[in-house]
This record gives sequence, C-alpha cells and structure tokens, in this order.
Amino acid sequence: TEPTLESADDATRRPQTEAGMLLGTAGYMSPEQARGERTDARADIFSFGCVLYEMVSGRRAFTGDSRIETLHAILKEHPPDLSSLRGDVSPTLDRVIRRCLEKAPDLRFQSANDLAFALVLLALVVQLVLAELRVAEVVWTPDEKTLAHANVVRLMRRHGIEDYWELVRRSQD
Repeated sequence: TEPTLESADDATRRPQTEAGMLLGTAGYMSPEQARGERTDARADIFSFGCVLYEMVSGRRAFTGDSRIETLHAILKEHPPDLSSLRGDVSPTLDRVIRRCLEKAPDLRFQSANDLAFALVLLALVVQLVLAELRVAEVVWTPDEKTLAHANVVRLMRRHGIEDYWELVRRSQD
C-alpha cells in the first residue's frame, strides 16, 4: 500500500531512540549514556570534557579497538594525565577537564554555567600570572613580591573570586 500523509506524519513523530538504546559516537559518550541510562546536561559536560581533552592532548580521552572496548574504557578507565602527555598544560586546566570527565555525574560540573565560570576564572588567573610575569621582568625584592601577591589577592577579592586563588595555590602543592 502507498504511504499516506497521515502515516508519514506518524513516522516522524515516533521517537528515534528507546530506553537502553545507544546512539552517538562511542568515544564521546558519558558513562551513564554508555550504560543506556537516563541522561541530563551533565552527560553533555562529559562529552565536552572529551572534546577539551582531545583539543589539549591531540588524542582521544577514551579509545579501544572496537566500539565495545571504547565504551569499556569510558566506564572503567581514566585517561592519561594531560601533564604526562604535554608538560606545558596547566594543572588547573587539567583539573577542570578531569572534573568534566568524572564517571559519576554528581562529581562533574552540574551545569554549563558552572563549567563556563571555571574556565573564565582559569583565563583570569592566566591573565594575572602573565601580568605578574611582565612586571617581574624587573628584579623584585622579597617585600615587593609580597606586595604583588597581596595586590593580586585584593583584585580577586574585589571581583569575588578569592576562593579560586586558594584553589590555584593548592593545585601547585
């Protein structure tokens, strides 16, 4: 029989996926997606973390010889530290990407806004460090270094991000 306009409409209204169905590129699926579970925006954050990892390292975060092996890697393995692949990667950027790639959704950034905030703060810290390095071309006395540090902290407090400074300092330990 010939399809009617009504039956064509029904076909386009049917969902393309069902519970337990895997749809997507294996290397970028979140663990919950790989298990066929319900997903939310945090699955997209995981996928974004896979893309960021690949952009920074030049290789995929999760690989395997087959789709099944790649999904197994997503579920059970952790990608190599970015610093082991590239020595010029900021430990803070590495931590941001690793948080995106957490296996448990509750441990990832909870929204794209949270992730964007972390990336903006990272960019701000990089700008501050670069500015400090430009100033440091002149030999500083210990008192001047203390004053410069205090000025950076004061600037961060003014912009409501002083807690991030402590995070950055802890990351260097």
